[in-house]
Amino acid sequence: MQVEDYMNETPLRLLEMLTQTREDLWRAAQALTERGVTRIILTGSGTSYHGALTARAFMQRWCALPVDVCWPFMLDNETLARSGKALVVGISQGGGSLSTLAGMERARDIGHITASMAGVAPATIDRAADYILTVPCGEETAGAKTKGYHCTVLNLMLLALAVAGQQQRLDGEQRRSLLLRMEKTFNHLPR
Repeated sequence: MQVEDYMNETPLRLLEMLTQTREDLWRAAQALTERGVTRIILTGSGTSYHGALTARAFMQRWCALPVDVCWPFMLDNETLARSGKALVVGISQGGGSLSTLAGMERARDIGHITASMAGVAPATIDRAADYILTVPCGEETAGAKTKGYHCTVLNLMLLALAVAGQQQRLDGEQRRSLLLRMEKTFNHLPR
């Protein structure tokens, strides 16, 4: 497939994600709430890093927690030791980023909760994950990860809404309203 094919597939994948029941996201959100997480760290390289940056403000708003975005090589012991327990989400659209895997392993060794977000399953980064939050977009073999980027951003946003729901800061009507706004936006994307 060509990059254009993946771009044309993106709206359909995003719309499908809105209708899926995601027990994986709810379990991770529940753990975040029950285990005293005080911050979220998103880590990945390239498109994964930029997807995390895009989702950051939405996540901070709905999770009511600080959200940091770090390149995997910056997740050293000093960074990971700062301010309490974290949920560290390793992102790799292809699932095989060794630098992301190493950052997740360091985080887990220090006692943080880890989650993986890859566009394939099983993924290499899943080995260091307490929670596997697969991005349901399917493989993307072209160099530029267009579909994977958009689906990763949405996956992070859906995780944030699950956290807000677990913390009872988002009721069913508010959630439906947000998802409807997303659906309208995705329906306007070119196909």
